[in-house]
Amino acid sequence: MVGEVPLTKGKADYGADRVIYHRRDLHALLLHAATAAPPARPHTPAALRLRARVVECDAEAGSVTLAGGGDGQGTTTTTLTADLIVAADGIHSALRATVLDDAAAMAVAVPTGLAAYRFTIPIARLRAACPAFAARIDPAAPYTSMVVGDGRDDVRRLVMGPCRTDAGDRDAGEYAVVGLVPDDDDHHHHRSLTKAEEEEGGPDGGTGRRRFTTSWNSEGSIEALNEAYRDFPEWVTGMFGAVEGPVGLWQLRDLEPLARWRRGRVVLVGDAAHAMLPTQGQGASQSVEDAEALGAVFEDVESWVDGEEVGRRLDEMVACRYERATLIQAYSRQAARPATNGMDGKVTL
Repeated sequence: MVGEVPLTKGKADYGADRVIYHRRDLHALLLHAATAAPPARPHTPAALRLRARVVECDAEAGSVTLAGGGDGQGTTTTTLTADLIVAADGIHSALRATVLDDAAAMAVAVPTGLAAYRFTIPIARLRAACPAFAARIDPAAPYTSMVVGDGRDDVRRLVMGPCRTDAGDRDAGEYAVVGLVPDDDDHHHHRSLTKAEEEEGGPDGGTGRRRFTTSWNSEGSIEALNEAYRDFPEWVTGMFGAVEGPVGLWQLRDLEPLARWRRGRVVLVGDAAHAMLPTQGQGASQSVEDAEALGAVFEDVESWVDGEEVGRRLDEMVACRYERATLIQAYSRQAARPATNGMDGKVTL
């Protein structure tokens, strides 16, 4: 061990304990919170429209026009109106152009030079298949471990920790691993095609120029993963053999800080506003903070409010969040640099 950052005393330092969720579990909790009816939740359940594309938005009027639904390919359009439109539509946000002054100069998520493998292993299986790993790192212990490459330009690292645990059973739960590698054809050449790529003639769309994917569903290769970390210690790479399911692989992109997050009744939140690298584990966390701030500024609203008042409250929310989220974007980029100086093995990350 060359360094340690205590994260278990969060309540004393930050006012709350550190909480780690499996992404699927968090999605399920948020879905329940949005759709549960009274008395389980004190609000009208949200109505979900799946696979509907946003084709138009009027920020001042507070309207959004959707096309399709069901299979997402339909031509029928529906226009919805609301006092407030929350654009939580991710790194490829359809509403970002609506909010920014010049759609032609719309901020686009740009490649960062990194790609990431992502997979989970049942803790019980990891202990049984990789005793050398479990002897060094307890997969049930509530901390994040990182094994880094030793080289001046070596961006490779394995970031690992439990994402599901059971206090009553140390073998229950899941262990999550993210492996950062250079974003090049050595990895993307071995991945499976997405459905869209199959329909469009392969990963280059039939153009002869490779098009990388940011899809969470892009499948990587265990063989390429092993090759990427071939010079890492066997006690850590041995866990690759314990992977039962597919290995995800996606290109990492982020955004430059946007000039604004709000226009009219529309506000950008989460990755739509401040997409960032996963190196600080803060992407989803900052989205939750956005939601909390949004809830706080509208907490006392019980009925319709005019557009001017909506704008005032949204500006208050953005003023509360912009500097913090933008700073964490910058920290996340900084944390993606090579972890050592490449000379004496000293960790500088």
